[in-house]
Amino acid sequence: MLARRLAILAMVIAPAVLAAQGRGMGGMGGGRRGGGRGGMGSGGSRAAPKFPVAKDLEKLNPAALLIDKRKKLSLSDSQVASLKALELKIYERNGDLMAQYDSVRKEYRPPSGASADDKGQAEAMAQVKLMSGILDQLVERRHTDVQESLGLVPEEHKKAAAELLDKQDKDFLELVPSGGGAPSSEGRRGRPGDR
Repeated sequence: MLARRLAILAMVIAPAVLAAQGRGMGGMGGGRRGGGRGGMGSGGSRAAPKFPVAKDLEKLNPAALLIDKRKKLSLSDSQVASLKALELKIYERNGDLMAQYDSVRKEYRPPSGASADDKGQAEAMAQVKLMSGILDQLVERRHTDVQESLGLVPEEHKKAAAELLDKQDKDFLELVPSGGGAPSSEGRRGRPGDR
């Protein structure tokens, strides 16, 4: 569900950048959409999207959250130790993507106003697409990270842990730029039987 929401957000990001520059979707893909959806191409009142820094995304490690909530979840010392090992594994497996994302984000300079040339706009769009693609990959990996983290929680506390992780998903979505409100999480992992 989160991946689907972020795919929708990614579709919103591109028009937001173009709208901030006073152009519609007609500038993308050979003008197939002819001016964008819902008149987004006609106004220059929207600001370019602001992408979060990688450190803010790294803080949303599901294993780290469960370690922090160990008392609420009645985790044993051995379960906390397993979660700490998983926390490091998550940081390591996402490290390359985070570094790539942060590198592109640091270079992201959306062209401003009507003076922006086509080269600058194309470059900004390529950066937006790359950052959005990396965010999509992180969401896919997050699903695995969450499932592995939940697998280390005692069965009787899985529901509480899933609720904590759903809240963390919402926090992640709040960091992701969008042109409108993101749909709320519907407790997709709230089933105690999830692994």
